[in-house]
Amino acid sequence: MCRKILLRNICRSCSGDLQRHILVSGLKSDVLLRVGFFELDDGELDLVLARREPGIDKGEPLCSESLVWVGNQEFELEPGEPLPLVLFSEGCFYRPIIISQLNNVGRPWRIAVSSSNLAGVHAAVLGGLGLTVLPESALLSSFRKLDQDEALPSIGRTEIAFFEGARSRSDAVSTLLMFLRRSSAAQLKLEVAA
Repeated sequence: MCRKILLRNICRSCSGDLQRHILVSGLKSDVLLRVGFFELDDGELDLVLARREPGIDKGEPLCSESLVWVGNQEFELEPGEPLPLVLFSEGCFYRPIIISQLNNVGRPWRIAVSSSNLAGVHAAVLGGLGLTVLPESALLSSFRKLDQDEALPSIGRTEIAFFEGARSRSDAVSTLLMFLRRSSAAQLKLEVAA
C-alpha cells in the first residue's frame, strides 16, 4: 500500500517534467539498499526510498507506522500450540525481529507459510493458515488485529527513509522530498518524520 501511494505521489510531483528518470524496483529493501547504495555512491541515482532496517541510522526518515499482529476474522490462538506464522521470505527485515521477539517471551512458533510477496501473505492470512505482522497501511479490512491481551509481543514500528547520493541535493530532489513528506503522510495517516 505504502509503495503504491509513494509511487503515485512521485509520479504526480514529476508529471510534465520529461527530464527526470525514475527507477521503480520491486526488490526487497535489503537488496534495494545494497544495490542503491552502490549506485548512489557512483552518482547514478540521486535518491533511494526504502524501508529502513531498525537500528540503522543511515538515511533520513520520511515516515513511520506501527507494525501489528493480524489474522483473519475467525483466527483463534490455541493455548499451548505453536503460533502458525505467515512470513515474508528470508531477507525481510522484520522476519528475524518477529522470531526473536517470540523467542524472548518464550512463545512457541512455527512457520506455516513463507511468501516472497504481499499478495501471498495476504492470501495465506485470509485463508486462515496463520497470523502475521504487517504495517498498518498494508492491512486489509477483512483482517482482525490481534492485541497484547493475546500474549503477542510488540514488534514496534517500520520506517521509510530516503537515502541520497554523494552529489549535492538538487532543487528537483528537494521539491520531490517536500511533496512526498506532505502528501504521503496525509494519505497514509502516518507519522511524518521531522
